[in-house]
This record gives sequence, structure tokens and C-alpha cells, in this order.
Amino acid sequence: MKKMYIFLLLLSVCHLLQAQIWIGATSTDWNTAANWTPAGVPTSAGNVIVPGSVASSKWPVFASDVTINSIELQPGCQLNVNGFTLTINGIGTHINFNGAVINNTNGATDIVFNINTGTGGFLTYFRSNTINDNIVFNLTGGNQFIEAVAAPANVYNGNAIFNIN
Repeated sequence: MKKMYIFLLLLSVCHLLQAQIWIGATSTDWNTAANWTPAGVPTSAGNVIVPGSVASSKWPVFASDVTINSIELQPGCQLNVNGFTLTINGIGTHINFNGAVINNTNGATDIVFNINTGTGGFLTYFRSNTINDNIVFNLTGGNQFIEAVAAPANVYNGNAIFNIN
């Protein structure tokens, strides 16, 4: 039984071992391969980590709609959607927005997150974030979406809409 628990634990964190980590080596452009380690723009199967500190202080900015499998925004990081949509597939992984600042520099649009929470018991957390614009969450999937589970609460500097399927 102990081996089964260890296997399940390793399986749940396996995506972190294969994740692409934002380093912002050359610019703020999400679509520049050199800004990621390992180098390459994340694909729809990609698992992404944006750490809380980036040596260059060059936080990612979307240049087009982005589709990935999972994301971990760590405390202190920033993400600028720049008027584009973030779609998260959520296949076999946790999704974690934790203590991030989420901006939208395209004032004519709202922030839009299409999040499939997946199945199989994985969780999606959205906690302790600051959102600087209106935001729309389009939620699908069978797993839990947990909003504001821990202090400090999320700060919404705009309207928040939750469309739950």
C-alpha cells in the first residue's frame, strides 16, 4: 500500500519534472524560445511554471492566444495577457495560480481564461492573486476549481465572471 501512495505522489508531481520554466532571458515575449528553459515555446501539451522571481525582471507578455496543458504561477510573479486568451487543457495535472499579478495592457479587451479542470481528482487553485482588469473564467471539467482558499484573498480590480459548465 505504501508503494501505491508513493507512486501516486510521483505521478501527481511528474509534470513539474517536465515543465518549461520562464526565465525571460531575452525579452518579455511569451513566444520567444530563449525565454524558456528548456528552450522552446510551450505547446498545447506543455506544463508551464512562472517563478516568483526572474533575474531579468522580464515577465511574460502574450503576443497571441496561448493554449497549454497546465500552469503554475508562483507568488510574486506577473503575467500580462495583452488582450489574448489563455486556454488550459488540464489533462492529468494540477493548475495553480498562487500570489501572481495578472495584467492586461490591452484596455479594449478583458482577461479571458478557458480552464478545463480535467478529471481524476486534480485541483485548480486560484488564490492570493491580483487581477488588474475585468476577467472571465470559462470553466469546464470534472475537478474542483478552488477560488480564494487561503489568505490573502484575491484582489479583483475589475469585474469577475465565472461561467461554469
